[in-house]
Amino acid sequence: MTDLKFAHPIQWPSDQQLTQKYEKSINRSFSAGMTTAEAIGFLQEEVNALGGVKEAVLLTDFEDIDKPARTRRVGHDNAAVVRLKLANGTYRLACDRWVSVEQNIYALHLGLRNIRSNVGYGVGDLAKALGGYGTAAASGAAAPGGASGKSLEEWRLVLGLGHTATIDDAHAVYRRRAKAAANDQDELVRLNLAMDEAAKELGS
Repeated sequence: MTDLKFAHPIQWPSDQQLTQKYEKSINRSFSAGMTTAEAIGFLQEEVNALGGVKEAVLLTDFEDIDKPARTRRVGHDNAAVVRLKLANGTYRLACDRWVSVEQNIYALHLGLRNIRSNVGYGVGDLAKALGGYGTAAASGAAAPGGASGKSLEEWRLVLGLGHTATIDDAHAVYRRRAKAAANDQDELVRLNLAMDEAAKELGS
């Protein structure tokens, strides 16, 4: 059994596009009123059922998300990322399609369940099923949809932005990460340089 760990702020995979605000919605097929604890519980069950997971971390923009009485928002995003460490590498699944963090966490649970089903049916092993979510695949990868086949620039990688990101996306990520790195001068310099490049490319 691998207990979920919790971390903030969110670290969005650089090879996955962010969902535009107007595309986010509520999934009516998910349980209405699902609590954060319930959503985390579903994800924990799926992590345990996968087997072979050495470490599992749920990243969100909420501090102490697993402790309802102490939960505090530290960013502006309701997205969720689960980072899984297996013997052969690290994999990250991310979801920001839904308005609430609970639904995004629940969607991660459903994604892992489908992956586990493929393995159970004999359609490859876990490493193959998770292959597209590997961090090695994300390094310098082109954004989904091709984006002219161009690799992500360094500043996009630092800010975790895909080719379709807007200057508003850049500002939101910058604020979130700068707050988390308040005591890390080197990281703040790195973020500031990346934001300067973002402003040049995307407009201020």
